[in-house]
Amino acid sequence: MVPNPSLSVDVVVVGGGLAGLTASILLAQRGRSVCLVERSAQLGGRAVTQRNNGYSLNLGPHALFLGGDAERILRTLDLMPQGGPALTQGFAGLGEQLHRLPAGAGSLLTTGLLSAKGKAGALLFLSRLMTIEPLKLQGKTVGDWLQTEHPEVRQFAEMLVRLSSYAAAPDRQDAVAALKQLRRAMRSGALYPDDGWQSMVDSMKMTAVAAGVQFKTGSVTHVLHDARVHGVQLANGETLAAGAVILTPPPAVTAGLLNGAAQATIQGWSERLVPVKAACLDIALRRLPRPKATLVLGCDRPWYLAVHSATARLAPSGGAVIHAAWYLNPDRPDASKQLGDELEAVLDQVQPGWRDELVSRRFMPSLTVTNALDTSAGRPEPDAAQVEGLYLAGDWVAAESMLADASMGSAERAVQLALASPSKAIHPPSLSLS
Repeated sequence: MVPNPSLSVDVVVVGGGLAGLTASILLAQRGRSVCLVERSAQLGGRAVTQRNNGYSLNLGPHALFLGGDAERILRTLDLMPQGGPALTQGFAGLGEQLHRLPAGAGSLLTTGLLSAKGKAGALLFLSRLMTIEPLKLQGKTVGDWLQTEHPEVRQFAEMLVRLSSYAAAPDRQDAVAALKQLRRAMRSGALYPDDGWQSMVDSMKMTAVAAGVQFKTGSVTHVLHDARVHGVQLANGETLAAGAVILTPPPAVTAGLLNGAAQATIQGWSERLVPVKAACLDIALRRLPRPKATLVLGCDRPWYLAVHSATARLAPSGGAVIHAAWYLNPDRPDASKQLGDELEAVLDQVQPGWRDELVSRRFMPSLTVTNALDTSAGRPEPDAAQVEGLYLAGDWVAAESMLADASMGSAERAVQLALASPSKAIHPPSLSLS
């Protein structure tokens, strides 16, 4: 039990990112008392947005992929943001040359990106993409999947996988997960939210407050539990009693909040999971030197550059917000200042004169994109710690999807498990679970 708790609630949610906010809203709307604890003064986690003089810069390139759990949950909660479609037409870099990025059969046949043999192979690859049976790729990596393709086609396909999954690890990435994500991206597209992802975070907070969620700023030092959860301890000495706890921090942090067998279990997952990282360059300009060069992808090198303000409201009139990234291979973590120079060299090629229009520049050499690459190791389920009343959520939990879909989908699953728990602590007798 929790001695002299500062607060007693049905559920404590640890972490104020997308997973934590989603779980809090869903629980509070079902009549549960909820306290969300976030160590930072600002909610959102990696979905925060830096705003300055009319410019909105996300932490690296962010796109909300449509057709998955995130869109479904946001629409159900009436929180779907306004914005512009993610860019799909532009250029691809091969060596020092830029070529038209194939966006369909016509542009594929006319681009200089591929040879005649490469074009034929790419057409065949794209025609099979939507019909291939995922079971045929079971147990294979992306590298295994593409091994028999023409080298140009393999390079082209890996570029598409990077764009849809933010991962550059073909020798580790699960082929089935990559296929499903690429199909979803090609079928449903993605969205750049107006005013950045912070607009979505702010709307989620307002909805949580309206539903009765309480918020505390502070660090949780450990979860109070034996075979079941009793609450959490905060760094300032406060204790919060709760019938259930949902943990949303990264796996290593989550493991550090637990003890005994639960800690060993999550620590084991932490050691197996592979984080996906990228070197990111975020740029705000007074004016875009080349207005038509809004999307450029590296074909033979794992980089990305897009003017997100071309379709979303992210800059003042005439201004531009550019996000560039170098997808890092987890087996070659070469993030360094050199990659910042590489990305600036790409900008020099794509948007010559950009330095004369510079408003702000931010380089992050190793930003975590997601805490778990989809690999053969899988991911833990929300109740993997096997402590009654303790649940996990985040982009590293449950294996049905990735990125924001994984964060919000796992939060929904954690809530479902918490509501179905036999514990009376989170089932006020006056409420029905139907």
